Amino acid sequence: MAGDGEPVEVLIDDTLFRRRGKKVWAASWFHDGSAQGPAKTGFGNNWVVLAVRVRLPVVSRPVAVPVMAKLVIKGTSSASRLWLARRMVTHLARELPGRRDLDDQAPVQRRAP
Repeated sequence: MAGDGEPVEVLIDDTLFRRRGKKVWAASWFHDGSAQGPAKTGFGNNWVVLAVRVRLPVVSRPVAVPVMAKLVIKGTSSASRLWLARRMVTHLARELPGRRDLDDQAPVQRRAP
């Protein structure tokens, strides 16, 4: 992925997976910037996705490889896309020993299993 001491570039995105029906769990109305018309909303599941940007020898430009995803559930603590993104970044940082967290420039502490 990245050599020792090299930065790991993390990309975060949220995406609306349009779903309908009574049996679709956690579906709700969410902002959808790609929706047609003046009302930029859509009904479905909203996923926050964390990807790592990598360079592959067979492709001329960088590629985003998804490594984690969390479902936004309205009415709970996971209703905040920003909160979910922060949790995923923190989890990834703990899994990469010897890296530094850019927030405080302190070594990232790996949690014991």
